[in-house]
Amino acid sequence: MRAARWAEYERKSTALEVGRGLAILSVIYGHALAPWFMGAGEQFSQAGFLQWKFGASFMMTFFFFLSGIGWREDKSFASTMRQAGTLVLVALLASVCFDVVRLSATIAGVAAPLGLAPIGFLDFAKDAARMALLGDAYSLSSLWFLTALAVVRVFAALISRFGAVAVIGSAALMLALTLTSTSLGWRNFYQINLIGVAFIAFLAGHAARGLLRGLERSMTGAYALTLSMGILTALTFDMNQGCRWDVFARCGQDWLGGGFGVSMVIGQFGNLPMFAITAVTGTLFVLGLSVLLARFGGTVGDKLDTWGRNSLNLLIVNALFLHVGNELVTRWILPHVKADNPLFFIALLTFTMAANLLLVHALARPLRRLQSFARRIAAEIVNIGERVLSAGVALRAHRVSQAND
Repeated sequence: MRAARWAEYERKSTALEVGRGLAILSVIYGHALAPWFMGAGEQFSQAGFLQWKFGASFMMTFFFFLSGIGWREDKSFASTMRQAGTLVLVALLASVCFDVVRLSATIAGVAAPLGLAPIGFLDFAKDAARMALLGDAYSLSSLWFLTALAVVRVFAALISRFGAVAVIGSAALMLALTLTSTSLGWRNFYQINLIGVAFIAFLAGHAARGLLRGLERSMTGAYALTLSMGILTALTFDMNQGCRWDVFARCGQDWLGGGFGVSMVIGQFGNLPMFAITAVTGTLFVLGLSVLLARFGGTVGDKLDTWGRNSLNLLIVNALFLHVGNELVTRWILPHVKADNPLFFIALLTFTMAANLLLVHALARPLRRLQSFARRIAAEIVNIGERVLSAGVALRAHRVSQAND
């Protein structure tokens, strides 16, 4: 009954979709800023870097938090597996399709002019096998999020059946596994380098469903939360200088101009206490902002709601921009354009979002077919698994019956 009430509430609420819209907007803008601070040399933009660092310090955590809010524990495990399988297959199939384009362009001799990294037949086969077996190193690298979300959902569905103590204990173990993996440099098998943090954020979101409902009933509370958490996030995000436990030391990266920024895709969290503080304050800041924009945002809120409902398509398309568009920007635009004034950043945000939306519209049919195919394959795999499991149970029951006779 409680789950049914939440499902009805979720259908009526736009704050969740506005939140997803803000999150995907942040991802797209952060990727567009990248040429001006990732290995940019003399063109390094401190203003661009700090904008990216601010969003990176909490926005992917917020994405998992939102996913936890929308998760319904009353779904069957088979349904969860079908959804998880679909996400993994979308990441894999989209990356393989991209590699097919790269391979074709390489054969035609036009890969480099198009901003594509050349690839041969052998590397194509190796990359496809690695992505399928490891759930990592996707050719469209930002699709790591889909696999991580799939793993988190499966673990949540499994562990939630055993009560709160099991959930808390499992979260602690997964966090320890992630910290160990990143410390020892293990291979990122199915996103092990970040899965502990993602799982905790997901569970926190699921536990915070009542908070979201409360904020939607109390605009005063939403204003207070947004303002206070926004100030705290602005004050703390740049205090994470990359050293795991020492708040005052600096452990920057050369590819970030000697600075540091959180990057979940490579399990780079920096100073753990400061990461945790900013992840919490930033998540609550955007949650409150989502509620306010859903209620008072007007056209802006409506646009964010639409983008949130299309966040999967935007994520896939933006992965293309990240690997093709950014290469062309680095080659042709970066040497001539400095990112040093507000008008540049406004223009970059506007143009980038418009380009992503246009490409989503242009690729609407292929994207639908890709996702539909992934759903069918995932459903068939789960159905086969269910039949095998049922046959195994029946065989075991038959053997027990024979033994008793």
